[in-house]
Amino acid sequence: MEGGFVSKETKMLNYKEIVIGSSLEALLFAFKRAIPVFFTEPQIPFKLDFLTPEDDYSLLGLPPCNISKITNKEPILVGHSKQTLWDTLYFLLSLKGLIPLSSLCSTLRDSDGKLIASNAYSKIAEIEYEHCYYFGDYNIQDLLEIERDCDDYIVYDWFECRKGGGHSFDLIISEDRFCHSTWFYTSERNRVPKFIKDICIVSDMSRQELFDFDFSETMVKFNTRKIMKEHINPDKLHIDLSFREKKKKTLPTFYPSDKVTVLPECSLSLDNKIEEFEIYLGFV
Repeated sequence: MEGGFVSKETKMLNYKEIVIGSSLEALLFAFKRAIPVFFTEPQIPFKLDFLTPEDDYSLLGLPPCNISKITNKEPILVGHSKQTLWDTLYFLLSLKGLIPLSSLCSTLRDSDGKLIASNAYSKIAEIEYEHCYYFGDYNIQDLLEIERDCDDYIVYDWFECRKGGGHSFDLIISEDRFCHSTWFYTSERNRVPKFIKDICIVSDMSRQELFDFDFSETMVKFNTRKIMKEHINPDKLHIDLSFREKKKKTLPTFYPSDKVTVLPECSLSLDNKIEEFEIYLGFV
């Protein structure tokens, strides 16, 4: 059947198509096709990833916009943050009941063509489906067999700027893979003035480099201090590492499955027809 239902007797969810994953691409794909989404951990976009100025999501309340970012080269123009679009899609899908388990699920496991969803204590649902569109999930088991894993990572090193954070720069760009983007953003720490900017350093690394001291958080800190003294030259500089995030750049390569279509990426475009949008939301 096209829709889904919950049976109090069997605790079963039944769908024709489902999406597994919670990336921006996964939510937009589910939104376009009006099919439910299942995941174990929200994959919220990097807060400093942006849409292009031309991207038009007016029907979601996000019309095209131009935001200028000051860099060590020419200023760049960006659109809305991808995180804002993700939040909007998550909210609308939730309104339509298309995120049935919300964020209650901590593990997903395939068993004889059904998904078993569990939280930290017990099984919470069984999901039967005819076809699945898979965008990746951190805590799923037995859905697909990996042929070759991904060895390339994108690494985010987050720093708190205790001294030297009052400046106009938004981004410093390097040609190297290591510390190629140094982002400055308004600090979200309590009792910190709004003109103070904290830092996020973005690097591309291999699996092997993750365990190499030359690519460690310590070396990132040294490199960041060097970059800031070169381009910003604050009177005093003090930065402290907050945490490091590591994310695989692509999904693994899987052996094919008749029941699962792997979609690591999809178009982010959206048909701007308000009549269809209102019908989709059930307003007309």
